[in-house]
Amino acid sequence: AYAVSRVAFTDNFEVRVEDCSVTPPEPCTVQIYRKWNDFLFVDNKEGNYHSFQWYKNGEPIPGATGQYYRADPVPSASDEFYVVLNNDLGDVESCHTTFEDASPSAVLYPATNTRTLVASRLYPISTHISLLVNTYSDGSVEAEKQLIY
Repeated sequence: AYAVSRVAFTDNFEVRVEDCSVTPPEPCTVQIYRKWNDFLFVDNKEGNYHSFQWYKNGEPIPGATGQYYRADPVPSASDEFYVVLNNDLGDVESCHTTFEDASPSAVLYPATNTRTLVASRLYPISTHISLLVNTYSDGSVEAEKQLIY
């Protein structure tokens, strides 16, 4: 008899696996680059990514929400980093790397400003004063007083 956990098998049995296919994982398409011994970044020269969140050893790094990450203090050789980037299609996870394994490079391109005006409305307050309220694609709202003569 064969025992697995608390289940005992006393009869002979046959195991047959049919139509078993393994799908390999998607190849990593976003590479992390290194500059100096404390600076990691991702390529954004096409302006495809709008937001970033860096991770160290699987945990989000507070405040590390830019195209680059500067480690302070310098991380250990075993610390693993990756970044989740956001574009119009959703989230993309970068390759995982350590500072030692990251590809050396030096060109940085800032994220594009994707804030656009969505709506604008003028509210009359009095005969000579109106309030202009603008709403933007990033959810922000700005108001300004306008004098009418």
